Amino acid sequence: MTSASTNPQKAPRSKVMRFDEELQYLVDTLFTCKANLTIALRWFNIYTMRDLHRELGKDDVRRRVRFKDGDENGGEELFDEQEYEDILHICSYLNWRQNCWGRVEMVKIDIRTETSRE
Repeated sequence: MTSASTNPQKAPRSKVMRFDEELQYLVDTLFTCKANLTIALRWFNIYTMRDLHRELGKDDVRRRVRFKDGDENGGEELFDEQEYEDILHICSYLNWRQNCWGRVEMVKIDIRTETSRE
């Protein structure tokens, strides 16, 4: 048996969790690969926009998110190259949003209605 420090893979949470409304909107609106993206997000325990920003900020997660169960060594690919690039652009979008409105902790905005610079 390996310890948590030597085994970087995460196990999905046992109970079924739902994405928050903002993350669900992002997935539904921006991506054509909804089913596979949902699998990947759940594997990395990403259920909120804050989780998404925190986890996709990590190099190893960005690298492993493309593969089923986070297995980059022979795992089944969930996304083609363009879909993968689109997912990586989420970080840029979240950074842009933070520059416009401030940190998520300080200013909670709803991306469904408040994404204009006006």
